[in-house]
Amino acid sequence: FAYTKDNTGTTALTASWALVKTTTTATKALRMSAACNAATYDIEYTVVTAGASAPTDTRGQALLAGEDFLAGIPVGDIYARSATAQTLIIWSA
Repeated sequence: FAYTKDNTGTTALTASWALVKTTTTATKALRMSAACNAATYDIEYTVVTAGASAPTDTRGQALLAGEDFLAGIPVGDIYARSATAQTLIIWSA
């Protein structure tokens, strides 16, 4: 399979949760990476059931330089946020 770049990584995230990707059991690969300089990594993500309301979690999973999900791809709606307006690049297959 071949990876497809799902977004350009040019839209800055905000401090509120934003839907960035919906995955299904058919998603074969997923990579999310921070599109920022080496001095700042500030992106959190969380997953809810596809179509469910936006998360109300006060904490998410930290996304440092990148996440490949080799042990298993989260299935559902993936939300991300960044208090320092970082950007996120997503690749999937």
